[in-house]
Amino acid sequence: MKLLLRAGAAVTASYGAQAFAAQDQETAQGAIQDAVEDAAARAQGDRSLDQIVVTAQKRAESASDIGVSLSVIGGEGIENKNIVNVADIAELIPNLEIAIPNGPGTQPAIYLRGVGVNDFNTNNNGPIAVYSDEVYRSSFVNQNLNLFDVERLEVLKGPQGTLFGRNATGGAIRVIANKPGDAFALDGSVRYGEFNTLRAEGAVNLPVSERIAVRAAVVHGASDGFVDDIGNGVDTGGYDFISWRGQIAVDATDTLSILLAAEGTHTDNPGAGFAFQGLLDPDTGAPCALADIQANRCANPLGDLRPEDRFDVDYDRLGSTVLDAYIASATIAWDLGFGQITSVSAYETVADFAKKEDTDVSPSDLLAVDFNVDSKTFSQELRFDFDHDRARGTIGVFYLTEELNQDQTADIFRVFRPQVEAIDPVAFPGGFDPGGLALGAPVTTLNYLNTQDTETVAVFSQGEVDVTDTLRLIAGLRYTYETRDFETLGQAVEPGFSTPLFETVLSIDNENVTYKAGLEWDAMEDLLIYGHVSTGFKSGGFNGGFPLSAAEVAPFDEEMLTAYEIGAKAAWPSQAVQLNAAAFYYDYTDIQVFTFVNAGALPVTVLTNAGDARIFGFEADAVWRATRDLTLTAALGLLDTEFERFEADATLGTGDFTGNTLPLAPEASAVFAVDYARPVSADLTFYAAGDVSYRSKVFFDPSNSPLLQQGGYALVDLSVGFGRSDGRWRTDVFVENLFDEEFDAYAVDFSSFGFNQRTLGPPRAVGGRISFQY
Repeated sequence: MKLLLRAGAAVTASYGAQAFAAQDQETAQGAIQDAVEDAAARAQGDRSLDQIVVTAQKRAESASDIGVSLSVIGGEGIENKNIVNVADIAELIPNLEIAIPNGPGTQPAIYLRGVGVNDFNTNNNGPIAVYSDEVYRSSFVNQNLNLFDVERLEVLKGPQGTLFGRNATGGAIRVIANKPGDAFALDGSVRYGEFNTLRAEGAVNLPVSERIAVRAAVVHGASDGFVDDIGNGVDTGGYDFISWRGQIAVDATDTLSILLAAEGTHTDNPGAGFAFQGLLDPDTGAPCALADIQANRCANPLGDLRPEDRFDVDYDRLGSTVLDAYIASATIAWDLGFGQITSVSAYETVADFAKKEDTDVSPSDLLAVDFNVDSKTFSQELRFDFDHDRARGTIGVFYLTEELNQDQTADIFRVFRPQVEAIDPVAFPGGFDPGGLALGAPVTTLNYLNTQDTETVAVFSQGEVDVTDTLRLIAGLRYTYETRDFETLGQAVEPGFSTPLFETVLSIDNENVTYKAGLEWDAMEDLLIYGHVSTGFKSGGFNGGFPLSAAEVAPFDEEMLTAYEIGAKAAWPSQAVQLNAAAFYYDYTDIQVFTFVNAGALPVTVLTNAGDARIFGFEADAVWRATRDLTLTAALGLLDTEFERFEADATLGTGDFTGNTLPLAPEASAVFAVDYARPVSADLTFYAAGDVSYRSKVFFDPSNSPLLQQGGYALVDLSVGFGRSDGRWRTDVFVENLFDEEFDAYAVDFSSFGFNQRTLGPPRAVGGRISFQY
């Protein structure tokens, strides 16, 4: 396993673009040649470090030569580290947190440098944009994509308003797949580990002619899960998915290239593997003391206690998650000599997303929620890239339209229906009591039918000018106009009849200009110093959760972020050392915050503009190739976040959390990795690798409740193996979470129901892997 942390963490990979990939051919081929020469030199005993080439500015460039904060994970690292999906990369990158509030196979809550939104509703978009190659993934539930046959993954930090603009307030995650090439290739791997966890993937590259090549890849993953549902006698918290990708690259002429791509995912997961945290005294029903809650001595309102074993649960309902999603795209690049025109057309559809959960995660039927959503998205980008003498840059336009439909249900306090019906079967047929007249608690099934239409158009540009041979001026500008229409029907439904609660028809328009301005200075041959100011914008939207009144559906406004950053990238080739560092300050305005509020007997999900926040941060990473065989890498992230102004909303019942820390923003996070590869014969190499990932305490919501937090912890992973020196085959054994650290990956406030919902982090797991390539 080769881990190489760059600009915040991760694994090195050289860029293999060619005319098929619709990139600048001469620049990309030069980068490939440099990487090949680097590898050859090291094989002869050279300690030089790999060159990392990225397309963070939509052209092939060395990562060490641009004033952009980013982390890169290469395809080899993704495979060797058992990174199954986008959410898994957070362990490798400081200042990046990715939670999955609804469990495996659902939408991620991505926080980068403290910027994110912890909304689990399916009609929102996070402020960290997710891309497949150059295609923006608009669907929230389709952003935690499975990673396979990947060339590299780039995490761009800070506002990306001028190049990767839509809703990229805090950054972007770009997954770049391996592209069709001009030589036959076949590779694959099989991994098996504890909890009956299996992952098998393969890819084939077929050159059809001198100008046409085809590549196809598929991956299947399955796991029983590490949570034992003792009530139903099944395992849960696992996954079962299959994803595929097909690409056709056509070098139509010497100056025109076309890349057609299609990919799809089918997921059929078991329940999410939640556990509940009781908040009430099991004998009296009174609120528990904090120490008793944390010691697992408290119950839910029905007196149910959480099982003693951490990974045991007792559900009254088996959950499931089904997802069928597809993306088709066409990328056309035309080299004009003095520049290149690129067109990226894409269609994304979530044909089906259906999630059923036992929300109270107990043997009593207190709360059960169903989420259903489908969406259709079309996007088009057209841009012109140029590189002329002392100036280079990009000018383009972007268009997107999306139609999204939600059908979601919350079945509330069903366990009380027999009692309610017994009180008065005429007034409360079937125990239906939405007003809570019988027992003081509403007993009903709420259903919401929502339709959301989004249309956005943007004009963008970014360029750089060589002021001198060592000083460059960077400037970018983007204009965005976005409109959203939202219709919702909330109703209480029963067999044979329904009672409308409210119906709304709403619309919002957002118009914004974002910019970037900065300088890059080559202070020495191997020292780059940069500084810039940039802005990011995330459009407003609507509460697509479970409101109880029309007022709770009220739209929230756009949020804005202004980022100030200085950084340096240095190298000492003779010592085989690279060092990167950056310091930043974020001014966050009208920040969009998701929280639960207590609306009488029921909690209400609220997404609103809380006010203002500020973020101070620092990042540094270092790579040292100590010997030809040994590479050491380390990365550190520090954050100081605060809500400077948090406006309470009397209508919605939100509190005032001014002065609190932002959710999912640990004060410190770090990664340290060791990579050792030593030939033991002419054809055989021994591999050993280990890494430690640390996160300090995080809060899961803006209230900073001690019951909705996770203390600091560290995860240690190790692997050893053998393989042919030419890479034809390799076998490894590994252990993840070596010291069996206990931690919760997320928590949700259901205190109005007498419990909190917590997502369990995985325990220690041992397994093995075999891979091959020809």
